[in-house]
Amino acid sequence: MTPPPDDPGHDPAGIAPLEHALRLAEALVFAADRPVPPERLQELLPPACAPRR
Repeated sequence: MTPPPDDPGHDPAGIAPLEHALRLAEALVFAADRPVPPERLQELLPPACAPRR
């Protein structure tokens, strides 16, 4: 079943929202020249996920 286009979880590119958030967080960590605080990662992750120290 395909979610309706106005569904916030719908991604036309076929990438799940959590997978997309993890890709962004990974890119941030690898692009940073110093440690990334967990609070900064939390901005990218869905509310149900919490970054670990």
